[in-house]
Amino acid sequence: MKKSLLTWHLFSGNGFGANRARYLLAVFIFSAGSVFGQPSETTNWPMFRGPQGLAQSQSVGIPLEFDDHTNVQWKVDTPPGHSSPVVWGETIFITGYDDDHLWLLALAKADGSLLWKRDFPKAQDEDFEHLDSCPAAPTCCTDGERVFSYFGRFGLSAHDFKGNLIWEKQFPSDPSAFGTGSSPICHQGKVYLQRDTDSFSGLFCFDAETGRELWMAPRPIVTTSYSTPFIWESDAGTQLIAAGCGTLKGYDLDEGKELWSVGNLPIFICPSPTATEDLLVFGGWTTAHIEKDSMSKNLIEDLKLGERTELTAKDLLSEFDENGDATLAKNELPESRLKDAFRYVDGNRSGLLEAAELTGMLTRDAAKGRNVMVAVRSGGKGEITESHTVWESQRMLPYVASPLIVDGLLYYAKKGGIFSCLELKTGKTVYQKRLKLGGEYYACPIQIGSHIFLGAERGTMLVLKSGREFEIVARNEFPEGIYATPAVSKNQLFLRTQSQLFCIGAD
Repeated sequence: MKKSLLTWHLFSGNGFGANRARYLLAVFIFSAGSVFGQPSETTNWPMFRGPQGLAQSQSVGIPLEFDDHTNVQWKVDTPPGHSSPVVWGETIFITGYDDDHLWLLALAKADGSLLWKRDFPKAQDEDFEHLDSCPAAPTCCTDGERVFSYFGRFGLSAHDFKGNLIWEKQFPSDPSAFGTGSSPICHQGKVYLQRDTDSFSGLFCFDAETGRELWMAPRPIVTTSYSTPFIWESDAGTQLIAAGCGTLKGYDLDEGKELWSVGNLPIFICPSPTATEDLLVFGGWTTAHIEKDSMSKNLIEDLKLGERTELTAKDLLSEFDENGDATLAKNELPESRLKDAFRYVDGNRSGLLEAAELTGMLTRDAAKGRNVMVAVRSGGKGEITESHTVWESQRMLPYVASPLIVDGLLYYAKKGGIFSCLELKTGKTVYQKRLKLGGEYYACPIQIGSHIFLGAERGTMLVLKSGREFEIVARNEFPEGIYATPAVSKNQLFLRTQSQLFCIGAD
């Protein structure tokens, strides 16, 4: 495997060099009592979507009903950011940002008090093209000794639990229209990072203790993607899974060798894979694969334009151009996907959507690939799209939030508030129901015991009963939006809103 060109800073003299016994103990504490797909009561939530990246916990005693005042053990103000909290022992780690800095914060689990914070200078302001993008979206990971934080425009850093910098890797700055979404993950003394950008894409493996790059697998056909890699402990062996640019690939953990590939998948992807021992599930939805007719249909529905069957730039201007200047300003548009992605459509950065830009949006060709969810069985080698795809579904797919597996059922949420449940083995629909709460669903659903917790961007934490019958048991309202997937530790839920972190537990 090739070595990458990036900056390497190793800070020694911190007491971590030789003590591998503590690391092995940390791994044991993390994994004890947990079989793949059969989570135990969760003590540590060490990375995005928790232990093994499965978003599962059998913790008991977490209230089903709560809000910003009820069943709140504590709450603290935090800097803005969409990253999820991670928990190890008595410490919580989150990232955030302000006008001048990117932040890594360590908080006391007991009361949310600040233990320490470390800043990383912004290389430059990021020119995001979507309203909901932010520079602190990737979630930290921890191995029990170190915490690893990642910012797309800075790089990957390792700190000890006292906040001392151990090592850091700075990557070349690579602007992205929607920022960086992929989070680092830890596994058996290594840190894995998927960095897919328009200029260079690669899958990296670093030694957790020293920061030494062990291997880098180039991904030459991959452009920007936002999916987090996944460790698949399958019955055919443990593999590193990475999705992006219409493909799903399995890699060898030790050398980064590509083992297998599935193609004809979504190109511009946010959700991450999930799995059982014998079946891997991945997929989602993106506007890149919407055909011209479907683009008009989606806009008509989103903008509430009635019974029209097609849409032109002239129609949009006629409907929303309040001042008659033959352009659309952002404040002339209603709340909609078009308004959220205003800067993406505004190609010349004039601050106005002109007729040519609107026409280009409505008439562009769909990208290669397709919106789909697939299940892939283990044991494949080489190109396995036809041979190992067990089933596929193209209905009501998630845009950002990753799917969840619980007891042989697969769950996921679609933008606009449609919740799906499928049989994992067959892909057959068990139900697809409206949540009666629209908007985006950025936070991944998580299992806690016999319930599923699902956060909505509009500020509601839904609690559903798991199983074949659709039942919402609680709608928990917060005054701010929920973008981050919550974390679980024992009988506490850690929920991040736009400016606060809540510890939810029985009063």
